Amino acid sequence: MHESPYLDQDLVAALSHARLAGLEAGYVGGVTAPSTTDTVSARLTSASWWFRSSDGRLTLWQLPNAALGVWLITLVLGRLDLSSPHATAVDGIRRGALLVWALDEVFRGASPFRRVLGAVVLTAQLVSLVRA
Repeated sequence: MHESPYLDQDLVAALSHARLAGLEAGYVGGVTAPSTTDTVSARLTSASWWFRSSDGRLTLWQLPNAALGVWLITLVLGRLDLSSPHATAVDGIRRGALLVWALDEVFRGASPFRRVLGAVVLTAQLVSLVRA
């Protein structure tokens, strides 16, 4: 090795021996940094993480939500005494609006809670459509 005024020769020798042994400086195989696992488990159990968007805002609902609005209107219309063809149309629109809302939440939900809620509603709607 040649002499360098900028490197400690003992450090250079230790790194060379470590490389010969198959180790890279700063890496120990099979060990996860405690901060990584602690952060993940803390996030999953934190109510704040579940209900907040990536920019820190609390996001339980957002207005306007067109698909959910259509679903609510058709829910009210479904309570009225409608003829059979109209009741069928209102029911189809209601189911379609809820499917659109659920897909929107799964793919674009602002918080993990909303994405999970969208997945649950989507699953329930698909099961109800298969059974119908």
